Amino acid sequence: MKLESALQLYNIPYEITETITGGGFTSYKLTPTGSTATIQRLKTRLVDIEAATGTPLDLMTDSSGVYIRIKTGQTIYNYMDYNGYINFSDSKVPFIVGFNNGQIVLDDLDSARHLLIAGTTGSGKSVFLHNLIVSILSNEHTFLYLVDCKQCEFNIYQNWCNVGFDVYGQQSAVSFTTHLINVMNARYQRMKESGVNDFKAFKKIYPEERRHILIIDELSDLIGDRESRRVIVPRLLRLAQKGRAAGIHVILATQRPDSTVINGTLKGNIPTRLAFRTISNIDSRIILDQGGAERLTGNGDSLYLRNGSLRLERLQAPFISLEEVQRIIA
Repeated sequence: MKLESALQLYNIPYEITETITGGGFTSYKLTPTGSTATIQRLKTRLVDIEAATGTPLDLMTDSSGVYIRIKTGQTIYNYMDYNGYINFSDSKVPFIVGFNNGQIVLDDLDSARHLLIAGTTGSGKSVFLHNLIVSILSNEHTFLYLVDCKQCEFNIYQNWCNVGFDVYGQQSAVSFTTHLINVMNARYQRMKESGVNDFKAFKKIYPEERRHILIIDELSDLIGDRESRRVIVPRLLRLAQKGRAAGIHVILATQRPDSTVINGTLKGNIPTRLAFRTISNIDSRIILDQGGAERLTGNGDSLYLRNGSLRLERLQAPFISLEEVQRIIA
């Protein structure tokens, strides 16, 4: 059934007034046709419209109107074709999040603060992490700490000069978080003595200082038992609460979002979230506080919740091959 017929079937007082195609999506602009046309009513019937059309839908609103968007294809964007959009000399550390209708979407670590990433096998999570790592390591203002619980995902970076690397999950996580807390405390003391209260001002006084970024892959595996959670989670929470102003950022990724692992306190201090396809609606809600990630198509199809925003952006994350990563390292 076509979208217009589904709207009529359920007596939803909207009509399609414009169709926009591009970037693997078709967007239908909806115009109200009656006084009962409310966005809330449209949201409550979205599942019915999906059932009638047989297609997952996105409801999007902005200053220009209300849209229903359907994914009609999947365009692959190669990271190497677009990394020229990134200013690697920017101390805020920008990175490519993805593409929306063919338009590149950027963010930076200073604005994002910290990042929580989830996605099941084949969703594109690991590829995105490689894109992110290459962007960070290409930036002259960073030092990166990698915790690889699989003991195989990040091996290719271990000889890069500004990477702290250890494949042993819990041991390296404790070591790195302890070190970063010490760095954070020392910087706060120096900031106090210098009369500044953020990393941007601190870096003007000490230009040699770098942002320190901790990336942990497979967080659920790392702190899946009670003892590991008792040791590591308080350290991660402390870094998430106080690290950003001292130029320290935490990026946590997991295949299996678990409320015992990603608790409300930790999640509340990581405002930027990126969800690739999840197994269930519950997993989506753990990451994004709302459903939708379970309906993604995989291979880089993602939902991005930007720091300070209440609206999800559906994006196609860029692709980078391991061969390209190895060539960059070489």
